[in-house]
Amino acid sequence: MKISIEGGIVITNDPSRRIIKDGSILIDGDKIVEVDKTSNKQVKYAVDKKIDAKGKVVIPGLINTHTHTFQVLTHPRVAEVIASAFNDSKVDKNMFLWYLLRKAQFPLSEALKKEDAAAATALACVEMVKGGITFDLDNHYGPTDKGTIMELAKIMEKIGIRGIIARGIAPKEKPDLANKAQIPEHLFQYSEKEEIQITEECIREVNKSELVKVWPAPLSEMYITQEFYVKSFELAKRHGVGVHTHMEEGTADPKLYRQEYGKGPVEMLYESGVLFPMFQLVHGTWLSEKEIELIGKTGATVVHNPVCNSVVFSPGIAPVREVADKGGNVSLGTDGVLHNMFDVLKMTIALQRVKHLNPLAISWQRVFEFATLGGATAVGLDKQIGSIEAGRKADMVIVDLKKPNLTPLPRDPTSTGITNHLILYANSTDVDTTIINGQIVVEKGVVKTIDEDSVINRAQEVADRMAQKYIEADV
Repeated sequence: MKISIEGGIVITNDPSRRIIKDGSILIDGDKIVEVDKTSNKQVKYAVDKKIDAKGKVVIPGLINTHTHTFQVLTHPRVAEVIASAFNDSKVDKNMFLWYLLRKAQFPLSEALKKEDAAAATALACVEMVKGGITFDLDNHYGPTDKGTIMELAKIMEKIGIRGIIARGIAPKEKPDLANKAQIPEHLFQYSEKEEIQITEECIREVNKSELVKVWPAPLSEMYITQEFYVKSFELAKRHGVGVHTHMEEGTADPKLYRQEYGKGPVEMLYESGVLFPMFQLVHGTWLSEKEIELIGKTGATVVHNPVCNSVVFSPGIAPVREVADKGGNVSLGTDGVLHNMFDVLKMTIALQRVKHLNPLAISWQRVFEFATLGGATAVGLDKQIGSIEAGRKADMVIVDLKKPNLTPLPRDPTSTGITNHLILYANSTDVDTTIINGQIVVEKGVVKTIDEDSVINRAQEVADRMAQKYIEADV
């Protein structure tokens, strides 16, 4: 299918960082063929669909490099738990992450069946594509059997979102630290050999897809031995994929880890030789200066989740400016409950300002690049997505500027001011059109690939049925 997009402001993210007023984009199949000013077009192409983008801005698709789609089912539960914590004298603020996990996420992950996880993934993906997210990295840890992973891949394909299912891994051969942290037993379902075998089978079958891939995701430094991190790395290298893991998230975890091993987890990973650009360290809230240096040295990725870290789970601000300055890669994620990347962009800037007590701590353009080019590097697609350039995959988003919150526009829309304007004032509900791999997935705010009402109703049914598990968790 040939699609032309005419008349909009185009934020290209190309090497020259061009912003084109009255831009023209030609898409042929899954690729971008031409990007220029409408007035510069030399050839009038016959197209199957023409999109009038006047009064709109076209941006590269936003890349979400960390979420747990099944956790959308805990929307009401998380709000309840946070509210009740203020009246619970037993809550340890340093262990609040674990408190919330035990009250909400862990009971859900234990109770979920394949069809329940599929319903949740469908809901989360609908929310994401409607909000301008064209790539989703889903860290899925419940349930993790092959059938469930295949079903989730099928749902993502149907909706049309590009992405990765990072299969959550927690082998039975767990470290002593997992017992000391009292990690629930239900998470440790398979042996190391079985975990590698299931993940490898999923990679071989799913990764034939144009849109969806599977990666190994050893869950956290708290759950995993260093030897198994090496095995996960070896599996990833065999198949040309990456490794995705939680790292230094809660306020208690880094202290417990250093007490156990005498050094930080990133130091251990570096000594094991497993760090590379597609080794994704999710959160990295409490990285030491030495660990930041090692991430920079290897080009590994820190996935920053500012909204979830500051609003939902454990407080803390990842040192993303320092990581990027030292040569590490930074990408952005929403984490499990929230899927609004425009909020993530805003909060990334806000938290760096607070952390450094400096209103100019980080540029808006740099943060926008974390959500696009940084994400592309993190998932190994830095030559294919993250910018609007000829030869790249046709993943892009059209945002309607004729909204009260986006009016008036900057005097010079070809300056970087339009990028700042979007980050500061835009909401996910301002997304008009989402194109992924050359397919129009959302048009005029409506998902074209799946019935949204059915998705919402099904997810509500599953969430209602899960309520009993939360009552048991409270007891």
